[in-house]
Amino acid sequence: MKKLILLPLLFVIISAKAQVNDMSKWKTQVDPQFFSSIKYPPDWKVMDVNRDGYMIISPKEGSNDKYQENVSIAIIPAPPGAKNLKVRDFAETNYIEFKKYLKDCRLMADKPMHLFGTDVYFIMYNGINEQGQYLYFKQNFIIYKGNYYILTYTGEAGKKDAFATIGGDMMMSFKLN
Repeated sequence: MKKLILLPLLFVIISAKAQVNDMSKWKTQVDPQFFSSIKYPPDWKVMDVNRDGYMIISPKEGSNDKYQENVSIAIIPAPPGAKNLKVRDFAETNYIEFKKYLKDCRLMADKPMHLFGTDVYFIMYNGINEQGQYLYFKQNFIIYKGNYYILTYTGEAGKKDAFATIGGDMMMSFKLN
């Protein structure tokens, strides 16, 4: 009986992993003005491209899907006199600002890392936005070539996130040029 249950489960896990990790068919968003690029699945859509960044939005999971997961990239030019600002200070300052727009905001993780060939500060938190949606945020804060980057995956908290692995793969595909 256990073998009968395990075989279909194993097939589902292997199929899902193969689907997620096959990035060979993914598109690449290249942004020379932002010195960066990121890969994304062909069924995701690039939206709101402007001088401050852009967002890549997931497809709807079904007719009842009320929130589309997304990866966003915000680029902020360094303010005058910010040459000595550390990436951790940049992350903490922005987290304090983000908290103003969330009810019941809870910090889940924060840590310094070295990714993309530079120092990165990672923060993960959740909370309820102004539309009443319970969301979670995974953010990488980066300082590079005089610009401040906020790379964010946003998903719906409190439910199984079908795009969490894809969102993570997208964030790890981010490149500074």
